[in-house]
Amino acid sequence: MRVVWITNGPIGKQNQLLDSISVSGSWIEASLEILHGVQSIELFVVTTWQVKQEKNLVDGNITYTILPGQYPSKVKVSKNTSRRIWIEYVKRVKPDLIHIHGTEYLHGLALVKSFPEMKYLVSLQGLRGIIGRYYFAGLSSSEILRTITLYDIITGKSIIRSRKKFLNHLSYDSEYLNRIENVIGRTTWDYVHAKRLNNAVKYYTCERNLRSVFYKTHWSLERIKRHTLFISQSDYPIKGLHIVLKSLCLLRDEFKDIKLFIAGRDFISLPKSFGSFKLSGYAKYITKFIRSKSLQNNVHFTGILNDVQMAEYYRDSHIFICPSSIENESISLSEAQLIGTPCISSFVGGLPDTTHYGEAGLLYRFEEYEMLAHYIRFIFENDDYAITLSNREKRIAMQRHDRKVNMNNLLKIYEDILAR
Repeated sequence: MRVVWITNGPIGKQNQLLDSISVSGSWIEASLEILHGVQSIELFVVTTWQVKQEKNLVDGNITYTILPGQYPSKVKVSKNTSRRIWIEYVKRVKPDLIHIHGTEYLHGLALVKSFPEMKYLVSLQGLRGIIGRYYFAGLSSSEILRTITLYDIITGKSIIRSRKKFLNHLSYDSEYLNRIENVIGRTTWDYVHAKRLNNAVKYYTCERNLRSVFYKTHWSLERIKRHTLFISQSDYPIKGLHIVLKSLCLLRDEFKDIKLFIAGRDFISLPKSFGSFKLSGYAKYITKFIRSKSLQNNVHFTGILNDVQMAEYYRDSHIFICPSSIENESISLSEAQLIGTPCISSFVGGLPDTTHYGEAGLLYRFEEYEMLAHYIRFIFENDDYAITLSNREKRIAMQRHDRKVNMNNLLKIYEDILAR
């Protein structure tokens, strides 16, 4: 079968075509690894990008393509140029099935509108229109208004404007699911919202594969850095950094060596030459909070991490926290569970499914930073429980992310769609 994957950006060897390095798309890259060489499928991995001409790279049964056009986040369905690119590509490749990874951007919708008769499948990642409800993440109106910066005004990326863009995306989420009759999801949350947007969709369940290093790395109490916390994202309110910082304030007198490590760029410390011109409203809020509470020595940004470096932080941290105000699923949470890092997660979206409602990670209500602090303290002070939790997480995650099982399940889904 000939299957086209539409991705939200460069994945795997697509990055070679752009001479770039990417740390995103981890689960897609993991699936590509195990589909490489499978004779029953000819796979075409494609995205649009701001390049002048089409770029291709063939690797066995997988062809990687970058199509000229706009970045996926900039594509407008109404523009004929976006649809013309897809028309030329699909007529040449002649796929049996088109698998769109996520509804976040509109380049996939431009394709669907160009070829409504094709067989489609969409994997649900984050439904932006629903996520927008929770964008403020407990920040009050006065807090948001006080932190608006010149950068927010110039770029139109203030917390208020960003939330509005998310909410406005609901019509596109709905259009995706009403034009495509086949959906892959993994959580109760995405099942409920998919069916609400279109009760007639055929809903399939297929778990993610993770990158190889996370299957080979193992957390051990003997080698961790005591009283260290690790979170994987932070640069906008939904990811909940401000809630973790509030918890730190409750714990630092008891655990004077407590440290929070945050994966990603340091979005609050900018060169003086830039000043507030590059500082977002949320970064300004976080900066003021850290300074006002004297947390400078407790909070550390790691910079951009590749998969090996991420695995090392999971392995060496006492606790991993997923503090989002909303999340369909968290790949980072799954990676931490697979390694066995004791996990604490907010009780939102599909995260209770990932943690098996507390069996594979402690759960707290998102805004209850006191509860988060309590669970952090509990793990810090109870080594036997930390080991028990670690072992349960690894067992559950190994079953959920069994690479061969998930690959066979995906191929069966493709076959079912084509048979229908």
